[in-house]
Amino acid sequence: MADKLKETADKVVRDFSMMIGSDVKLCQAEMRMVLEDKKKVVMTGKPDVIFSGTLGDDEIGLVLDYKTGQIIVPSKDNSQLAALAVMAAERYKFKEVYAAII
Repeated sequence: MADKLKETADKVVRDFSMMIGSDVKLCQAEMRMVLEDKKKVVMTGKPDVIFSGTLGDDEIGLVLDYKTGQIIVPSKDNSQLAALAVMAAERYKFKEVYAAII
């Protein structure tokens, strides 16, 4: 299972790099993020990995969250994944963020 997850994640990162036309670097792995408003915690989240790359002058992010249970969890309309993308955009000042459940 772990080999399949890594293989899939590597492919997504390669595709992301090809899409934006730049090298991709690891920003963080398994670190909790916090989104605050007026010094009040609004939400927290812990994505598995966040990568970044550049597209022109803009920093673009890729958030990956691994799910290994027996139930398939779709990325589309997933509020947890959307929240992780928002927190990553705020923390790293990404112009755009792509996110996927692996």
